[in-house]
Amino acid sequence: MPQEPTIDVVIPVHTAERPLDRAVRSCFDGMPSGMVRVTVVCHNISRDQISPTVGAASNGTIRFEEFHDHRNSPAGPRNYGLSLATAPFVAVLDSDDYFESGALHAWHRVLDDRSADAVAAPLLTDRQVRIRTPRVRPRRTHNLDPVRDGLAYATAPLGLIRRDTLKSESIAYTEGLRSGEDLDPGLRLWYSGAKIEYPAGAPSYVICGDASDRVTSDVLPLAEEFRAVLGLDDAWLGGLRPSARTAIAVKLVRVHLLGALRRRGADWDWTASDLAALEQFISKISNISGKYLRPFSMADRGLILAAGRASAAGVIRQALEADQRAPYVSKVLAPVPWANLLRESTLRHLVRTKLYSAPLFGGRRP
Repeated sequence: MPQEPTIDVVIPVHTAERPLDRAVRSCFDGMPSGMVRVTVVCHNISRDQISPTVGAASNGTIRFEEFHDHRNSPAGPRNYGLSLATAPFVAVLDSDDYFESGALHAWHRVLDDRSADAVAAPLLTDRQVRIRTPRVRPRRTHNLDPVRDGLAYATAPLGLIRRDTLKSESIAYTEGLRSGEDLDPGLRLWYSGAKIEYPAGAPSYVICGDASDRVTSDVLPLAEEFRAVLGLDDAWLGGLRPSARTAIAVKLVRVHLLGALRRRGADWDWTASDLAALEQFISKISNISGKYLRPFSMADRGLILAAGRASAAGVIRQALEADQRAPYVSKVLAPVPWANLLRESTLRHLVRTKLYSAPLFGGRRP
């Protein structure tokens, strides 16, 4: 009788052009025989088109399952693959990406040794640059605090998770979204009270940039780009402690709102739909936490306040032009001196970013 796997890995794929064989092989590399089972979910495509692109596994099981929902969203095949899992531990791997040799084995050992619920994977780019999410405190690896260790910045639940934890917290990817489908499940996991480990020195999950059709690199209409944020469950958020709500709100503004504004810039063709989405975003954030604005720099605040009245003629364009001209001190410091000491302040955020990118902190591998 075949050995039951310890880890189920779900890999959704929607085209035979992805480097799927690399992803699949990485799941077995450095692993004991029989420990891993890979489920390749063929999304809106026949398994007969996908299976020939993958070599045989010598120390584990590969199965190819079809999932047809006729949607351009990775959430459905991920949820379907997870629904097929029976192993005590699960992981999701994008078909563009791969695990470093022995990553799953190392993460499982941490979960087992620490009786933890999930490992937040150490992340690398394919250029061997460390991605510093979550933004953990120096030398902090065990029993992470979601607020003090910046788990909101981890967003996607990448790593290794006890399947029972996913079930008990009703964690699932948000179906129908082209991007941001991992926001809700990530937040629900990190803020569930689960015991989270971050094995910083272990082999990593490697995020690659070699897919020409990767949706996360697209510039979508803001109404579409913000759907994940606007769809977050208000009742669930309201049940979190105030510091957690503020940490989540600040992250959403810093990464999703300010990122979207500056990526487009003053010369963008701002549609009425885009401007309405900005106002809806600010309304949503204000409901999550009334204290979200305090940590931001003067330049950041200018954009945030403009987003709250974006439908007024020329407001967003003028705010972005002012942001581009803003002196460095305005981009770094909050208007109230004490606010610069807040954990989520722009100043402390920038200092952490600079420190984490330095060679001393492992920002780039040799």
